[in-house]
Amino acid sequence: MSLQDSTWSLEEVELLELRYFNEIYWNLTNDKDKLVKLLTNKERIRESWEAVFKQETDQKIKSGLARGAERVLASLFPDTWLPNSTPIGSDLMYETVDAFIHIDVKTMVQNHMEKGKVPVGLNQTSYYVDDRVEIRGNLPFCYKLDPDTEPYSKLCLTYFIKVIHSEANEKYKSGDILQVDLICMPNGMLHTHYGNKVIGAGKSKNDSMRYLYQNQYFEKITNQPVPIKRAKLVYYNKSFADDIDEIIELMS
Repeated sequence: MSLQDSTWSLEEVELLELRYFNEIYWNLTNDKDKLVKLLTNKERIRESWEAVFKQETDQKIKSGLARGAERVLASLFPDTWLPNSTPIGSDLMYETVDAFIHIDVKTMVQNHMEKGKVPVGLNQTSYYVDDRVEIRGNLPFCYKLDPDTEPYSKLCLTYFIKVIHSEANEKYKSGDILQVDLICMPNGMLHTHYGNKVIGAGKSKNDSMRYLYQNQYFEKITNQPVPIKRAKLVYYNKSFADDIDEIIELMS
């Protein structure tokens, strides 16, 4: 894998990242009532699945909640985005006219969320760390297509949708959606600009990482009247705003 695909400048990479960042954001926010309804419709049938679900391990519970969220969020994206069957990638992966888009949904309970961080599996990113220990994402910077029929490459783009929900207590119902964030992680070619500073240690040594998205911007896009953040607030429940520290960060 080359450290950079010479076909793309770093500004061109970020311009495409930003374009799809805005497009995903629009699809998520076009009908926020529908978004929340889709994310919470499991509660209508909770009695039918809760007993079995509670028998699972914590990790399986987390992945199960994320899988359910991915299933419904997939319905919000355009029909022109074609799902791809590659075994290496995020659970939601699409091909468009000029990119391969990876979208991973992270669900977390409010009391256990990590502010300004998102866990990243190696099959979800093309970024890498070359500090004391080298950790590389398994995705390419660009996907090379069949040179006989499609003599060009398409960029690999990575996004995360972070869904923060409540646990049942005296204040909340179980499954209330408190906040939804959209996050864009840089393509690996941008390591020459951002370096290792945007990456933190993952839960599993050498096979995961955390993207530190707090106060990260699309820095290579020139002529911006205002710097554009790589994280955006999609939704928050105004009734619970006082309990969510991260809202101020993403709305500023």
